[in-house]
Amino acid sequence: MKKTKLLFSLLGAVIVSTSLLVSCDTTNKPGTDDSNKIDYVHTSKDVRLTHDYKDDSGKIRDFYTDGITQVTVKESGYIDGDTTHFIPLGGTTTMIKSRYYGIDTPESTGQVEPYGNGAKQFTHDKIAAAVENGTVVVTSTSLDAYAAPETDSTGSRYLSMIWINTEVKDAPYTDLYLLNLWIVQEGFSYVKAVDKFPTFATTFYDAEAQAKALKLNLFSGKDDPDYNYGDYQDTSLLEIRDEVIKTIKDSTHENAFNNKKVRIRGTVAGFTNHILYLQSSFTDDVTGKVSYAGINVFCGMSSIPSKYMIPNTYIQLCGLALQSENFGFQITSVYNFPKASPTDERDAKVIYKAADIPEEYELHTFETGVSDLAGFASGTPADYLFSPITLTDDIYVTGGYTSTDGIETTLYTNSNSASNKFTVYVPFLYQPDPNDSLTKWKDISEYKGHTLKLTGILTYRKTTSGEIKLQFVARDSNDIVLVS
Repeated sequence: MKKTKLLFSLLGAVIVSTSLLVSCDTTNKPGTDDSNKIDYVHTSKDVRLTHDYKDDSGKIRDFYTDGITQVTVKESGYIDGDTTHFIPLGGTTTMIKSRYYGIDTPESTGQVEPYGNGAKQFTHDKIAAAVENGTVVVTSTSLDAYAAPETDSTGSRYLSMIWINTEVKDAPYTDLYLLNLWIVQEGFSYVKAVDKFPTFATTFYDAEAQAKALKLNLFSGKDDPDYNYGDYQDTSLLEIRDEVIKTIKDSTHENAFNNKKVRIRGTVAGFTNHILYLQSSFTDDVTGKVSYAGINVFCGMSSIPSKYMIPNTYIQLCGLALQSENFGFQITSVYNFPKASPTDERDAKVIYKAADIPEEYELHTFETGVSDLAGFASGTPADYLFSPITLTDDIYVTGGYTSTDGIETTLYTNSNSASNKFTVYVPFLYQPDPNDSLTKWKDISEYKGHTLKLTGILTYRKTTSGEIKLQFVARDSNDIVLVS
């Protein structure tokens, strides 16, 4: 142990001395008050990109053929500390779902773990700075040659090394630094399976050992100040809805439920793409007016028992209320979805099965025209949020895009040019003919130019510029009727 500390000190002294000779912008360096800290990211000669992301003519290479390309981030593409969705700047524009190779940061989506949000924020800040002022390059697991990229176990995400420079636009490939290693160096991840890069392995493990020695972040032995260690509080969906509407109307308003552990009840409005949609109704004791409130619950990538997915089932669950860049305000990190009867007061439970549900809890589907959505940004149709809606207007598909796995499709519609514009998200292979189970649409080209009748869950997200973007989420093929 004494020899290791001495080695760190000597190497640290060399780096400090070198920095006096070479001018370098410190905004591109991790901050630390520890003079013994080694900046492996920027000083290691072993962890470097070995081939260019441009060809001999200066054209950006195609990720899907060469395993390397320059990218920007997809809108709402910051998923968590080790997953980001990118849009290539060269070759095909098909989105790249990157799962960072060699690391495994704490969870910040389906389940939220201590230091998960810190890891996500660190990754977000570094990439955002590189997108704005510098360069971002994605490579797959082949670093010594151009080759088709490798997917992870899901088959839909690509194992990726993320190379950035936060200061130089279109930086030479020799001046890019590995974000995967930077995340380890700052104590936001353990090293995980770097066997594909034996020349990198020693540096990765040295950076991890240093983060442990310096007690950085998840190695600090201290509680994460951003993580809620408290108990669950009983909360109504109406209370949550009203806070969400306030944040929509006023960008400076801080949602009182953000990062709060809550216990909620609601009627299942649908389940698709790992998201459970709930709705509750509330009757004013004085006026008798009925209001509705909805929420989306991200259930994580693991499957949940089918009894919680059946529409018109009334359930209770405990989870973390959290603002999401991708899905608006949502419930995540649900405590447990037991297959059998719940044994813990925090377990999710079915209160009323669909066949037994009282009338006051039955699912309500709204009917509305496109023009009625125009007031959404001001919070007028608050009842619609995360609730099922049937549009009385036909929708014409003008374009869109399909995910890399060929399953999820986002449709642009003729409403996109109006003030109440929205997109339609189809997270399954659509069956246009109910009587023909073999014919399913697999690409945006099959939707384009068609007119549809639509039912779906109305969701939203708020862009960094403050714009409200609406999206209808189809739950199954019955939600989309082909008109022409």
